[in-house]
Formats: sequence, structure tokens, C-alpha cells
Amino acid sequence: MTTDPIADYLTRLRNAILSRKKVVEVPASGLKQDITRILYDKGFILNYKVEDDGKQGMIKIALKYNPQTRQNAISELTRVSSPGLRQYAHVRATSPRAQRPRRGHHLHQQRRGHRQGGPHHERGR
Repeated sequence: MTTDPIADYLTRLRNAILSRKKVVEVPASGLKQDITRILYDKGFILNYKVEDDGKQGMIKIALKYNPQTRQNAISELTRVSSPGLRQYAHVRATSPRAQRPRRGHHLHQQRRGHRQGGPHHERGR
């Protein structure tokens, strides 16, 4: 039993990428399904399927590789905030304008759900 399911999810993805697996299986949860859907929508994974086994279920993720260079679409996966050391940020620090010098995508977990990049500013805040 893991105490940090998101860290376990990211580690399984990283290990599968390093060993050049085509498919990786992770235990399913609502949060993991949301993260997987966002990775699929952004084009970082080829496809995914949620299988119900009567218990928790599994998410099968097909990893995406460049056919010529054989490099994965995901170059780095990191988790900033962990259960033992929470990292909080003001909404202005996560705005698209504040993120300009950085590269890549980021995902925020909020009370209202999970947001990626800067779309959480569309609500008029």
C-alpha cells in the first residue's frame, strides 16, 4: 500500500519510459484518471483505457514515442508538492504571464478540481 498514490503513478510512468515499455498499468482512481486524461489531451500519451476488475480497476496507458528518434513525448515528470511538504502558490504566481520564462506544462489541484496550465483563470478571477 502506497501512502502517496500520485508519486506512485508518476514513478510507474517514469520507470516505464526508462525501460521503453509500450504500455504501463497503474491502479485506477478518479485523480489518476483526470491526470491521464490531461496527458492524453495534451498529446503526451498515445491512448489510455480504464479497465474495471470489480475492485479498484486499472488504467492502461499506451506511451507515445517518436518513430524516428525513439524518444518519448514525456521528457520529465516531477511533483512539486508532496504530502509531507506542501508547496502553496498564489494564483498570480501560477498565471500564464508568470509562467512565460518556463517551458512545459503544469497541473494544479484546486478545491474546484484539477486545472492545467492557465485555464483556471477563465472564471474571471
